[in-house]
Amino acid sequence: NTDSTKAAKGGFAIGGLSSGKGLPAKNIFVATADSTRVYVNANNSKAAKGGFAIGGLSSGKVAPQNFMHLTPDNYFIGHEAGKVTTGKYNSFIGYETGKANTTGEKNVFMGYHAANLATAVNRSVIMGNEAGKGTTESNYENAVFIGYRAGYNNTTGANNVFMGNCAGFSNTVGQENIFIGTNAGYSNVEGISNVFIGNLAGFNNSAGHANMFLGYGTGANNTTGGFNIFMGNQAGGANTTGSYNVYIGFKAGIYNTSGVFNVYMGYEAGHNNTTGSRNVFVGESAGYYNTIGESNVFMGNMAGNNNIEGSNNVFMGNLAGHSNATGENNVFVGNQAGFGNTASNNIFIGNTAGKSNTEGTNNVYMGTNAGFINQIGNNNVFIGNKAGYHTEGVARYSPSEGPYITGSSNVFIGEGAGYNNTEGRSNVFMGENAGYENTEGNNNICIGLEAGYSNKVNTSNVFIGTKAGRANTSAGNIFIGSGAGENNATGINNVSIGSNSLYNSETGRENVVMGTTAGYNNVSGNFNVFLGKSAGHGNTGSSNVFLGKSAGEKNFSGNSNVFLGYAAGCNETGSNKLYIANSTGIPLIWGDFSSKYVAINATSSNSKTFWVQGSAGGLENWNATSDARLKTNIKPLQGALQSVLKLQGVTFKWKDETDHRPGQNIGFIAQEVKEILPEIVSGGGKDEQGNEIYYSIEYATLTPVLVEAIKEQQEAIKLLNDKNKGLNDAVKEQRELINKLMEELKTIKEQIKTK
Repeated sequence: NTDSTKAAKGGFAIGGLSSGKGLPAKNIFVATADSTRVYVNANNSKAAKGGFAIGGLSSGKVAPQNFMHLTPDNYFIGHEAGKVTTGKYNSFIGYETGKANTTGEKNVFMGYHAANLATAVNRSVIMGNEAGKGTTESNYENAVFIGYRAGYNNTTGANNVFMGNCAGFSNTVGQENIFIGTNAGYSNVEGISNVFIGNLAGFNNSAGHANMFLGYGTGANNTTGGFNIFMGNQAGGANTTGSYNVYIGFKAGIYNTSGVFNVYMGYEAGHNNTTGSRNVFVGESAGYYNTIGESNVFMGNMAGNNNIEGSNNVFMGNLAGHSNATGENNVFVGNQAGFGNTASNNIFIGNTAGKSNTEGTNNVYMGTNAGFINQIGNNNVFIGNKAGYHTEGVARYSPSEGPYITGSSNVFIGEGAGYNNTEGRSNVFMGENAGYENTEGNNNICIGLEAGYSNKVNTSNVFIGTKAGRANTSAGNIFIGSGAGENNATGINNVSIGSNSLYNSETGRENVVMGTTAGYNNVSGNFNVFLGKSAGHGNTGSSNVFLGKSAGEKNFSGNSNVFLGYAAGCNETGSNKLYIANSTGIPLIWGDFSSKYVAINATSSNSKTFWVQGSAGGLENWNATSDARLKTNIKPLQGALQSVLKLQGVTFKWKDETDHRPGQNIGFIAQEVKEILPEIVSGGGKDEQGNEIYYSIEYATLTPVLVEAIKEQQEAIKLLNDKNKGLNDAVKEQRELINKLMEELKTIKEQIKTK
């Protein structure tokens, strides 16, 4: 019908050629509310048999130009859409859509030149201008290409889903891919098992396999990298050959090119990474500037943000390891832990732990603000809230050590331990606020609550126990025990072991104290040795030796005493005394060093150099030195007998029997003996303390006098014996004479008788 007026309602009109007006030639198929019209060129011969065909009319027979071909097996709509020999169940709509299809089955092609060169494509849906067009004959199956030139070059790639303008444009043999978005997977040629979702996602991927790119520009430059997961706007955008990476977040790993086995999660996480591998960055801008650093774990907002080349680091927490650029083998856990670090081999765990560390190495900081100020100190261990807070390494030089770094080789464990340490080295502080005020002190050991709290610049102390050496400001002390040396201020080189031992010492030096409360009140005493519970408890003197529980306990100001044994010298108040005892009673041995006196079983020697209260004996004799080689001006003793004859032995009782043998005693009166033999009497006058010195007799020295007296008496006896012998001889002679005379008288008498 050449009439341009509308057709009758509900009709189907096919028009021919006419000189009258008609619809524009560019419209071929027009459907309106009341009519459906197909306008064709009438130059074709009649339609082919076997279906419903619309073609042009002509007086001659030539090959027909098909515009619609509908059969029970295939629906083709469009100029030369579909070319089928054996293929079935296809639906092609569009100019030359599926034109080369011969054996392909169960396809839906829609769009100008869609699947134009497909010959044996099966079970595919291709929709879009030149979608799946192909440059050579195509043979694939199970494809879904939707969008302008989606899958344009696909030839044999099967099981692909390309959706979006030019999605999968270059794919030829790649299989099992899903590309969704404008230019998604544009350059993919042979890559398989990829999922690219987002405009330009996987744009340059050519042969990469098993990648998943989700987001605008994700993996846009990936070429051969495989097994990657990129999610987020431009995530992994520059990746080319890097494989086994997971980038999730806006521009996460955007500049990675060949790095492998990375995991970046968060806004711009791993942003600048190029070749660094085996990294895990989680959090906003985590590892942002990392380029070639490897085997790092950064988790937290901007954690490891400035890391460039550092490897083998673990940074976890907001801004943890933020400034680290080249440092390696670090572990930073906590908000801003290791924030300024650029060095290696550190472990910082806790909020702002090691925040200011820059060049310090081999440090371990654990706890909030632990090692907060330290910058270049090395080999430190700070564990506890604010432990080593102010430690700051400073480069120094000494003639003996050469160049060195202060604030190094410390171990601080406990809240506030070493809090104010700035330049101190080689210290060990363990316990809450242990070594709290130490600034420059070196080689100290403080273990316990507030142990060595006030020590600032002094060295070589050992304080172990709660508040041990708390007030110490000096050097070379060893205080072990709760409260040991707690108030020591300037005393040096003391050793105090025991709870509250040397507790109140302030300036005392070179004391050795062992035992609970031993030397408790010794404030300024020096050179004391107190061993035993409460030994020297109240003493404030010097140069004492107290060994035993409560030994010298009440000796408050005495000096140079030696008390050995339980409670020895407990009540002694003086100085230069010796006590060997096991109770507060009379000591076994007592002595006075100033007067050179020693007593046994007594508390005084009665001014005797050696005094024994009671009997003394032994299995061996006592010997006194008497070698002639040691003597001079030797003279015989004269008048010994006369002296002995003047001595008067007496019996007596002691007025005070406390230190003497009670009851009847035998002896001499020293004053009387002094008049006769002054050499064997000592004493008299007063000692240094103004005490009376009693006289004493050296009874042993009386022996030579007695010997010589006996000899003199023996000589007198000999003279008497000699004289008596002479008299006896004279008497004998007289007796013999008398006897002779008697015999003669007798003879005379007998003669007279006879006469």
